[in-house]
Amino acid sequence: AVRVASVSAMVWALAGTLTFFATAADLYARPLVDLEMRQVWSFLQIFGVGRATALQVLLAVLVAIACRWTLSITTLSLVLGLSLAGVASVALTGHSSSAGSHSLATISLAMHVLGVVAWVGGLVALAWVAWRGSKRLPEALQRYSTLALWAFVIVGLSGAINAAVRLGSLDGLTSTYGALVVGKIALLVALGKTAHQAQRAG
Repeated sequence: AVRVASVSAMVWALAGTLTFFATAADLYARPLVDLEMRQVWSFLQIFGVGRATALQVLLAVLVAIACRWTLSITTLSLVLGLSLAGVASVALTGHSSSAGSHSLATISLAMHVLGVVAWVGGLVALAWVAWRGSKRLPEALQRYSTLALWAFVIVGLSGAINAAVRLGSLDGLTSTYGALVVGKIALLVALGKTAHQAQRAG
């Protein structure tokens, strides 16, 4: 599983690198192949999203290397921290950073993204454990159940806070974005209910 994580981190690093250069090309309105190094350097120096994306790539590479050299639970816990920091680095420069209540909007967005990553990433890992026919599947299910509960709470609360900041008031629920928020809340509640029922059945 750790080796799979290493490969995944390398894919993540490559995707982040492509995103970095593609974003710079879009910013300077130039084809990707015509992007100049001075523009790349300027993008890295001046723009927060450039620095955040570069940091994410660096952390992804470190995660990939670390997962090749250790199987220690303690070390892997630190590697997990690096992974989450890499995810949060770009989330903290998202479009919420330019909205009202800057700090609240930015932090809630980062927590929302981290919650989703833990939830979905954990589910993918659990599916991999099941596919491998591991004898530790029952233990993995129990641990994931705890993780999923915390992720559900974090995603729900952070999403509600971020939506409240963007909408400003209840009148905002009549907008297109407001309708999207209501739909997401309904889906989240339905998903939580389904997961709870599945856990009880199991």
